[in-house]
Amino acid sequence: MKNPARNQSNKCSVILDTNLTKATDSARWAGIGTDPIGGVGVAYLPVPSDPTIEPNNRYFGHLSTVYVPDFFVGQLVGLRQSIVIGTERRANPESEVVYTEQEQLSPFWSFPDGNVTWFVTWTPGRPRQPLVQQPGQPAENFSNEIYITHAAWLAKRVSPYLPLNGGMPPGQSVAQFDVLTSLLFQYRTQGFSFYEGSPHVGPGRFDLYVSVRQTNPARDRGDQPQPPPVPTRIEDIFVRDNPLARYMSVAGDIAVRRIEFSAMRSTAEDRWSSSLERQMARFYMEEMKKNAQEILKDKSAPPELLLEAKNVLRNFPLSRNPRPKTELEKYIERSVVKILKKKTRLP
Repeated sequence: MKNPARNQSNKCSVILDTNLTKATDSARWAGIGTDPIGGVGVAYLPVPSDPTIEPNNRYFGHLSTVYVPDFFVGQLVGLRQSIVIGTERRANPESEVVYTEQEQLSPFWSFPDGNVTWFVTWTPGRPRQPLVQQPGQPAENFSNEIYITHAAWLAKRVSPYLPLNGGMPPGQSVAQFDVLTSLLFQYRTQGFSFYEGSPHVGPGRFDLYVSVRQTNPARDRGDQPQPPPVPTRIEDIFVRDNPLARYMSVAGDIAVRRIEFSAMRSTAEDRWSSSLERQMARFYMEEMKKNAQEILKDKSAPPELLLEAKNVLRNFPLSRNPRPKTELEKYIERSVVKILKKKTRLP
């Protein structure tokens, strides 16, 4: 039986956080998704219409960021994606744009000459100070700074487009989401897809990036794979009826559970917790202890951070379970430490 007091304490110490950007054209995206904290928004990017000519000029964008502060463990627990294909046309130059769109539902569908790739990364370190926008800042929906927190295409040059950082995301890949080439976590059909995994010790940030190879609507289909005579996937039917279809927009968001130091200490010394839970909590507390020791050596650290570091160090040494460990528990502890060191990829 679990200790109810412990459960109530941890409930207040575990924070689920997301970062959402309102769509530029919010009327068309009003119902695409609601984040798990109750807000409404979309981390959304309209894809430029110019086709991708070479692999090194794929459109490379940032969708979402969640920060994990000092003395917290951040655990990536949710992910969602959206791709919309379609066409836009005008009856004449003065008339309004008419959109014909279809949200992609088939996880493994793509244009014959286009595709979308997603990246989830972890970058250790405290947030950088906001940069002053330089004259000549790229056009709307573009940014020339890679460490941003809003949704934007990352451009070294806008026309012709050249991505920042060679089109590769900064930071460390997160578990199985190193390169995600399929649409597995859809906005409308699933909302957030929740799971347990990918814990990292703060400070640092989780980021969701996207890379798009834009199709060429005027392409010669003669050398391209043809859909079946009677297409069954909704996307193939849409492209058959709208031959000039292209990628119109991409959207994505991540959810992160943030667990503070006090919750870790509670688990580490709680006799109701399993041996595995206690060992994991102790591992993360030791990493926070190292972080606190480094902060105290930094003379430029802000006073509030120094105070937090001192409070963390006051909680050591941890009390130990007086019962001798069995050989099985010792083996589990050694195995857990090896796994955690590999998964957290500490710098």
